[in-house]
Amino acid sequence: MIGMHPEMYGLPEVNLFCTNTLEDLLARASRRGYRWVKAGLLRVIAELHAGEQTDDSVAEAEAWLAARVRWSTRDVYVYIAEQVAPRRCVDKSPPYTQAENMARLYQAFPHARVLHLGRHPRGSGISRHKVLTKRYAKGAHGSEKHLAADVEELWTRAQTDVIRFTSRLPPGQYMFLQGEHLLSDPDRYLPQIAAWLGIDAGLEAIEAMKHPERSPYARPGPANAKAGNNPGFMQDPVLRVMNYPTSTLEGPLEWLDTDSGFSEETKQLARQLGYR
Repeated sequence: MIGMHPEMYGLPEVNLFCTNTLEDLLARASRRGYRWVKAGLLRVIAELHAGEQTDDSVAEAEAWLAARVRWSTRDVYVYIAEQVAPRRCVDKSPPYTQAENMARLYQAFPHARVLHLGRHPRGSGISRHKVLTKRYAKGAHGSEKHLAADVEELWTRAQTDVIRFTSRLPPGQYMFLQGEHLLSDPDRYLPQIAAWLGIDAGLEAIEAMKHPERSPYARPGPANAKAGNNPGFMQDPVLRVMNYPTSTLEGPLEWLDTDSGFSEETKQLARQLGYR
């Protein structure tokens, strides 16, 4: 939604700050099951160079990247930013919640605005479990036991790393918002986000933000770069304003076969973020 503001450019998940160099990023993406790492990057280069995302334009984007393997990932990001200027880049690559990736991002762009968009650990866990189940079903390493344990740990570790990172940022550079609130009442919260970013908070700009389906990255890409965004979003990228059901931190977890609930660590962290 933020990327659809007229003054912003919503990137697909480019994952650039997962490594220091483009060479290392492409090497990671060459591993079995990891092509998704570069799918968003291929799509944005194809879109910026050819004005479309097709098998041919993605192949050309892949060749363009291969010719620049000595670039740092910051160099690639600056190049993209120059192509979309004066619009500002919006990047929601999921791996950026990892501490080492946030450190790279900060070193490259120390004045970047950081929006920490939260989700209740129960709702997040149910969604995460579905994703991991599909991933393991396709032959990824792991077991059902590890899968269940990973679900809560991934949420807790990500929130902990983000809180530690943002606690060092100066006032005004960081904002936290529960995602459930944003999606329940975008007309209230989108103007607040726009004002925080110093961009137009007028009715037309806010209306544009409410149409994420208009993004060139809102649907699956061509066969050689299908990913690059949340799979569920790409299946149906229309904003659905609704009152999200209230979740609880108490009681057994839906993805476990036992009566076990959240750990005390997860509960305390969730309460810190305003969840109950």
